[in-house]
Amino acid sequence: MIRSLIDIYRNEGKLPDCRMSFCKGLTQGGSNADIVLADSYLKNITEGVDWATGYEAVVSDAEDEPLNWSVEGRGGLNSWKNLHYIPTDDFDPYGFGPFTRSISRTVEYAYDDFCIAEMAKGMDKIADAEKYLERSGYWKNMYLNGTWGYQDPILCSPLYNFTSCYLSPGGHETYEGSSWLYTFFVPQDMASLILTLGGPETFIERLTYLHSYPDLLYLGDEQAFLPVFQYHYGGRPALSAVQAHTYIPSQFNNTFNGIPGNEDSGAMGSFSSLAMMGLWPISGQDVYLITPPFFKEVNITNGQTGKTSTVRNINFDAEYENVFIQSATLDGAPYHKNWISHSFYSQGGVCGAMSRSFGNLVSEAVPCREHTVLMALSVAAVVAPLDSNIQIRNAPATSSSETLWAIRRALSSAAVTKNDTTSENSTSLDKSWDGAVLFHYTDGAENGNLSVTASVEIICTTCYIKGTASVHFTMDEGFDFSEAVGNVTSQIRAEIGNVTETVIDYALDSAENFTLAVINHDIDGFDFPPFDIDFDVDVPKLPECNLKFQFDGLELYMEIDTILSGSATYTLNLYTSQTPIGVKVGKDLLVGVVFSIDLIISVEAEVDISSGFHIQLNDGIAFDIHMFDHDVSSITFNGGNFEFLPVTLVGANTVLT
Repeated sequence: MIRSLIDIYRNEGKLPDCRMSFCKGLTQGGSNADIVLADSYLKNITEGVDWATGYEAVVSDAEDEPLNWSVEGRGGLNSWKNLHYIPTDDFDPYGFGPFTRSISRTVEYAYDDFCIAEMAKGMDKIADAEKYLERSGYWKNMYLNGTWGYQDPILCSPLYNFTSCYLSPGGHETYEGSSWLYTFFVPQDMASLILTLGGPETFIERLTYLHSYPDLLYLGDEQAFLPVFQYHYGGRPALSAVQAHTYIPSQFNNTFNGIPGNEDSGAMGSFSSLAMMGLWPISGQDVYLITPPFFKEVNITNGQTGKTSTVRNINFDAEYENVFIQSATLDGAPYHKNWISHSFYSQGGVCGAMSRSFGNLVSEAVPCREHTVLMALSVAAVVAPLDSNIQIRNAPATSSSETLWAIRRALSSAAVTKNDTTSENSTSLDKSWDGAVLFHYTDGAENGNLSVTASVEIICTTCYIKGTASVHFTMDEGFDFSEAVGNVTSQIRAEIGNVTETVIDYALDSAENFTLAVINHDIDGFDFPPFDIDFDVDVPKLPECNLKFQFDGLELYMEIDTILSGSATYTLNLYTSQTPIGVKVGKDLLVGVVFSIDLIISVEAEVDISSGFHIQLNDGIAFDIHMFDHDVSSITFNGGNFEFLPVTLVGANTVLT
């Protein structure tokens, strides 16, 4: 198929968007053969494929407008390159075709260009990759303040004028689907789309409305397939499973009207087959979204490698009442991500899938190969061994240098206004436990937080955390981007590495003092360690930015029953932020903080403690981070109160109350 597409370009001068009976069909949206070629290129389909000509073909789609773009290529390229969107009633003196579908063509052109950028990157065509990656962000112009285009959100759905958005001169701004449906078509940048729509919760609500409102979504057209599984991007893969099991069998079944639309050269059969296999491909990317298979076991043999991939549905429920993945393994090892790459097919493997909690964490969610970059500071109440405290979180298949260039571009864009940029955000930390087992370890098991074989149980009788975490970000004007930034990551990490062991030693010493205070019943001898740390890093010239992260009104109450074994250090995670607490800078940059609160207990002998403690930090802890300046960070503890609850301690044949 790939060889045939390239051969059509070689002989006819353009890739087809629709090819039927050896003839050119009408182009429905973008030049979507670009996606098919990029998908195969990323998945290393090479046998007999002339990829140099294939790349020439997709670039031709992006750059050269044909005379009759109603049957091949793209129309409106002059507007696309200069306005960065396709306008309503576009004027195009270079070719002819239906001047409709301004919304759907804009979002499809953006994804086509993203796929070309992926190919360019793989071929080491860096300038092309950057150009088309920038174009892939043009979808955001549909959301610019001050634009006034309007189309009824239910138009072109079964609710209202269903067939009015087909290919005709009187068509509307979307093709065979409503504007509500096309809102979700940004597969290259789902992280930015989720932020644009108001965050993960709002995104999930809007997506659910699309599926649940009667007849708003028509699954008989291919545009409706992807939204079935887009809950994965919001960290809710279980809801993707719900939708798959709703449409199959409600609209896909073995009755006379067993498919919702015409087969369309295999589209309906492909949807039902892939959905029932439990591995939904994101065409143009090396990503398959995981949902529970409809079968006990699925085996796929790769025609190129001869290797077989197996998906097993452990505890398979033939009645489909239990359709949520509780856990998954890959070749016998625990697997927590809600997506998998094509290597599963090309190299073979066994995936055993089988809570609603599977794949819910941000780190487990499907990767968003977006222009947006999350830059986060990892903060812990007691410093634990980390590779570094300042981390650059790259999008998948993106290097740190590429990430830093994206940060540079985003800050540059935000600075164009020549005004100070100030943003802030906050979140509540309220959380409580009653009778919860915080930690349980049996003799002989393995646990990364335990340094000795022993038997341990820590029960939280009554525990709670209260307070607010807030972020305040300021960026000043008048900076210069003339210097390179490629070495920022290594310099910052090196500096932090120089102080890491010192900080850890101090933290461990403090934990030991804490234990001795408990054993000796001498609470007056315990004090908090100082957290004043300054880094001096030679950083290339970047804008003067300041990120202040602060806990306000932090209160930690722990009443616990604990049996600790000798010569061991225990680390218990009490709170971890699932998403960065941060602020958006410009269009594409989120600057924020990911933090955790850990309880570290260190003992030298077997101790049974029925006690607890109460920490109240009314004035808070402030982390003042001067980003990209010579003083990268300073951390200040502003004071507070510490008290023990009544203690009953048994240890070394001694009972103290």
